[in-house]
Amino acid sequence: MTLDGQPVSKGKITVEATDGKGGVEGGSIENGEYSVMTTLGSKAVKINSPKVVGQKKTYGTADSPTEEVTTEAIPKKYNQKTELTMEVSSSSLEHNFELKSK
Repeated sequence: MTLDGQPVSKGKITVEATDGKGGVEGGSIENGEYSVMTTLGSKAVKINSPKVVGQKKTYGTADSPTEEVTTEAIPKKYNQKTELTMEVSSSSLEHNFELKSK
């Protein structure tokens, strides 16, 4: 799985039956690789990946630890408003997604 030709370093993938019959399955993405156990059929796919955009203090004190501030690196057309689908069949179990940020 890539975003603009680069492997998606870290994230989540979820798949859901497009006919509404079945649950939602998901898995982790690491260095462009993912694995999801799902049933056969047509699936809607959602992909998310956090992107660190800064740091902020956890508390409003001078000695407060900091935490990462993240935003979604993957465009909404691949998650919240997904346009991605895949057909899972016994002869087609592997799917590669080449995502574009624009």
